[in-house]
Amino acid sequence: DSLALSTEGRSQLGGSIKKEESGMSSKAAIDAKANRILFFGIDEEPGKSQLNLYEFNSKFQAIQDNDGLVQVTILGLGLMYDFAVTDNYAVFVQPALKVNGMQYMISKEPGKSISLENESSMIHIVARPGNRNAGKATTFQIPYDGNPESNIEFINSYEEDDGTIVFDAIRYISTNSGVAGSNQW
Repeated sequence: DSLALSTEGRSQLGGSIKKEESGMSSKAAIDAKANRILFFGIDEEPGKSQLNLYEFNSKFQAIQDNDGLVQVTILGLGLMYDFAVTDNYAVFVQPALKVNGMQYMISKEPGKSISLENESSMIHIVARPGNRNAGKATTFQIPYDGNPESNIEFINSYEEDDGTIVFDAIRYISTNSGVAGSNQW
């Protein structure tokens, strides 16, 4: 009904979102073991982005550890729409993008000023707010095989006993990329 779909203006989720202009993704990840839900947001800055990872308890209140928030600076435009979580980490894939600032100034249309580059994407592994290493991030390049990783959909993720992070994902493969089969990174 219209009441269930209505909104009452802006929300900063009880102070969890520190800046009113900060965005928050529409994607959530559920940690069923800990009975928590995680969201992320990106604050863009010239040449870099700030990745904000939020973690809430079963009552949709920020967890006490680190006020339920970790912030990580990443290089470039952080245009990400999906992520995965394990017991201790969140995993993000950042495609290589080129931003034409002049085009944006002229058109005011972000979609016309951003282009996907044919080069390696980055994986960011971020320690969750409740983790003893909260906010620590490890970043590495995905080997480029002719197909940029811009449309990754995470299906499952977990940590093995030795700490290895494993995730399953669906990746879009362009019909003209020459890429076939699956890759193990």
